[in-house]
Amino acid sequence: MPLSFYFWQVFALVISGLLFLWLSRDEQLDWLISNYWFDPASQHFPWKNNYWLDLLNHRLLKITIISVAVVTLLWGLYRRNKRVVTTMLLFGIGPLVIGVLKATSAHSCPWDLVEYGGKSLSYVLMGTAPVGAGPGHCFPGGHASSGFAVMALFFLFTPSGHAGLYCVGLRVRLLAC
Repeated sequence: MPLSFYFWQVFALVISGLLFLWLSRDEQLDWLISNYWFDPASQHFPWKNNYWLDLLNHRLLKITIISVAVVTLLWGLYRRNKRVVTTMLLFGIGPLVIGVLKATSAHSCPWDLVEYGGKSLSYVLMGTAPVGAGPGHCFPGGHASSGFAVMALFFLFTPSGHAGLYCVGLRVRLLAC
């Protein structure tokens, strides 16, 4: 691909990152979204412990995606298909990085915050964690890892002229969230 392609990709990533940091400066967007899903009458997040959501989205879909990725990786190794192997490794790197970031994050989940009946304190994204910040391990969200994994499919389908399959896969993943 031409050098200008990579320039515009990096440019878009930098602008997106700066926009994200700007939106995160005062947490207003976070509060807006959290308040939408919080039920003030019952003082909890109704979908937090939903059995079917947990079973279908967090267990079965997760196991299916991991299984397909591992089988595809093994198939790529067997066929010596570098593009498939690279894509499946990238498919796993996104969730791995998000998992490490989440395990070391001091940001607590919304239901742990004082504003929603918990005991944790909220603070801005790049701010210093206050004393009593809570259990943490909630940022970045796990759904971000699946988004990064799906983005790896770009490298599998684009060179073969099947970029449309990438778009279909992305839409399916967005519906699954």
